[in-house]
Amino acid sequence: MDKVLNEGNLSPGPRHANFTRWRKILLEPGTRLCKLTEFDLYPGGNVSPWWALDQPGVGDDPGFTAVLESARRSGRPLAEFLRDAYAVMFEWNGLFIAQNGLLRVQRIKLVKPVYAFHGPVAKVPGKRPPMVSPANDQQYFPGGAFQVMIPGLTSAHMIGSGYHLL
Repeated sequence: MDKVLNEGNLSPGPRHANFTRWRKILLEPGTRLCKLTEFDLYPGGNVSPWWALDQPGVGDDPGFTAVLESARRSGRPLAEFLRDAYAVMFEWNGLFIAQNGLLRVQRIKLVKPVYAFHGPVAKVPGKRPPMVSPANDQQYFPGGAFQVMIPGLTSAHMIGSGYHLL
């Protein structure tokens, strides 16, 4: 039997430790994951390790769909709310397709079991949006939304199940 991805990994490692707390969980085939991203699913052949469970997950994780609904009810711009919740610096990811300015939700489905590191993301420092004056002022993206981090994720473990624009 094949070894399950990350079976021997005890932690997400220091360069991927953007969690306030985490635990290792097993994600079964058929698990649906999603993320906001400006990038294609396979940018340069690599698959991003950072995803959110689409539906409610382990512990207090309400799932991405519930976080998106909270964003819609908040009265704030979706991109601002979601960037804050998932602590995504502008330098890491624009979250949207630059040509049309719409947020892109990328979706995948696992086809093999994988171990993932799961927990709420920690706050991160970052610069204000480029169009805000002064653009170089520091701010914090507070985080708190749950994500999974799956080191070594490849197309052998998942299949793209589509994307939609917001």
